Amino acid sequence: MKILWIQRNFSIIGGGLTFAIQFIDELLKEHEVAILTADKKVNSYLKEGIEIIHVPIINFTSILKIFSFAYNAQRIAKSLNYDLILSNEKSIYHDVYFTGDGCHQEYLNTYIKNSQPGKQRRIKLNPKHKLILALEKKAVTCNKLQKIIAFSDNIKNELIKHYQVNEDKIVTIPHGVDCRRLIKIRESLTRWPCRQKLNYPINRLVLLHVGSGFERKNIQIILLALSLMKEKDRPFFVICGKGNQKKLMNLATILKVQDDIRFEGVQTDIYPYYKASDIFILNSWYEPFGLVVLEAMLFGLPVIVSNRCGVSSIVRENKNGYIVKSASEIKRALYNCKDYDTRELMERNNRERVIVNDIRMQVASTLEVISELHEKAKEKNENNM
Repeated sequence: MKILWIQRNFSIIGGGLTFAIQFIDELLKEHEVAILTADKKVNSYLKEGIEIIHVPIINFTSILKIFSFAYNAQRIAKSLNYDLILSNEKSIYHDVYFTGDGCHQEYLNTYIKNSQPGKQRRIKLNPKHKLILALEKKAVTCNKLQKIIAFSDNIKNELIKHYQVNEDKIVTIPHGVDCRRLIKIRESLTRWPCRQKLNYPINRLVLLHVGSGFERKNIQIILLALSLMKEKDRPFFVICGKGNQKKLMNLATILKVQDDIRFEGVQTDIYPYYKASDIFILNSWYEPFGLVVLEAMLFGLPVIVSNRCGVSSIVRENKNGYIVKSASEIKRALYNCKDYDTRELMERNNRERVIVNDIRMQVASTLEVISELHEKAKEKNENNM
């Protein structure tokens, strides 16, 4: 089978990129694959032997980049002869659409809700958002579309809610992590040397956050939750990622928790932080999935996640973590995690649970969907002969 994969950029690190690369590698074992992309460095991410078709784009502004790629990718794809066109982009001509960056309409609604009145107006009038919404609507409703692969039930429900997509067209296949590789890393690390090297407090629990874009990650609510706790009960909060540190530190000072937090910036090797920590938190007001939560679970950490994180579907209250909606609920979860036996139980449960979310299973499930579409296409061609 000849397959065309559409993806504008391969340079953005994250779960979507990890999946795309491994999925393309699996496709190559049985199919002929070509990549339609604007990324000039794509060869550094993929194996040799893949045909790369470069899409011309206008680099003048981000709006022109997005629009020119969608337009030219459609034009080129229509001119080529492929059995299936798979898109990991908000394109407008494909058989299968992957929802790597979630539902933009839901993200935008939540962004507006969590912004000040003056900023709300600017967000609503932003032409870039209007363009992305138009492309998203086309991506999930185009005539050629056969299947949508959603990485969480949250995304599936959002697409049905905003675009009235037929539920039968959407298949939920959650993200996965490379469990074999991460288990080897986990077993190669020792907790106390990691804590000493990172200069963690000796007699305090450590709460870890990993992720950039502190506004969307809703860090300020975590700081509020810490301020609601008795000083002696607060965990030490370590924040890894990129964002407005000054703004958060000002808030921490107002809340009198400035001595309970540390910013570590973006880390190229995050695994010692998982090994050295006691609890993991991801409190985003919009998160399509949240791969870092799976990584933390594999390292045995109890996880606290907001109900707006796609990964919340695999969190079981009091079994492997907590799903929260407010600062008071975060506070409650943190107090529960102070109990050693609770953390021990969640460590065992998480290490067992996350094995189900191995990236190989994600790839295999996605390949099943592609194979079914291929078989249907063959039957249709045979009937037309």
